[in-house]
Amino acid sequence: MGRKWVLLVLLVVSLAVFTIFLREGKQEKPALTPVLNVVNKTARDITETVTAPIEVSTQQEIEIGRQVLSYFSPLPENDPASKRVKEIGKRITPYTRRKDIVYHFYATQQPMVNAFAAPGGFVMVTTGMLCLVENDDELAWVIGHEISHVENRHALVRMRQEMVRKKLSLDSLPAVNELAKLAETLLRLGYSETMELEADRGGVRLVLQADYDARAAIKLIEYMQGKQKNEPESRNPLHMGVRLSKEAIQGYFATHPNWQQRKDAIREEIGKF
Repeated sequence: MGRKWVLLVLLVVSLAVFTIFLREGKQEKPALTPVLNVVNKTARDITETVTAPIEVSTQQEIEIGRQVLSYFSPLPENDPASKRVKEIGKRITPYTRRKDIVYHFYATQQPMVNAFAAPGGFVMVTTGMLCLVENDDELAWVIGHEISHVENRHALVRMRQEMVRKKLSLDSLPAVNELAKLAETLLRLGYSETMELEADRGGVRLVLQADYDARAAIKLIEYMQGKQKNEPESRNPLHMGVRLSKEAIQGYFATHPNWQQRKDAIREEIGKF
């Protein structure tokens, strides 16, 4: 359930209470206090269910992320792709809000065009994405976007939502390895539209602070749109020998919807600076 649905539920509940309030009359209005208390608690519970992360310690979050990382088989640290991702990530991290974790950056050998951020600060960029980006400005925004997911604990929020959906107890969380498997599955499925827009904006702020050109984000999105439509334009044909195709990009489009809205949000965020 996204935040739009939360607002809709709260609006319906509020209208119901207001209707009761009008019908009761002045003499009976004090009797509405218990009803209002229940409504307020329900609203808080609904909001927390869809927006709050699961309650784990920072160390547990890091351990979950470390195990998720092992599922993606990152390239060695001395690989040129790994070095490039790490260098850009290190340039951005001084401007992150979370100081309780250390960010780690990796490249992973996958033809699909994508990037992932596991809980605890583990950011991964596929070789397919590295083949697609034209310059460090574009890659910086991709990495900044993923960092923003970690900053906002989006993976932990998604895990809470999934546990609620499956009616699993939030009072006694599963073992770390089980949480890691859940996190890995949800990462591949992607985030909600609201989370993606939040990460887009956060990514813009980070790259601007790190002195990258955030306008490259719009250029990258527009190129990916054209590539999905099978337009013949090509970029970086020799970059690591990865062949770009509509299928390689399809996964990123499947988990990152509403492209025009995202471009508008990016332009708006750039305008603030």
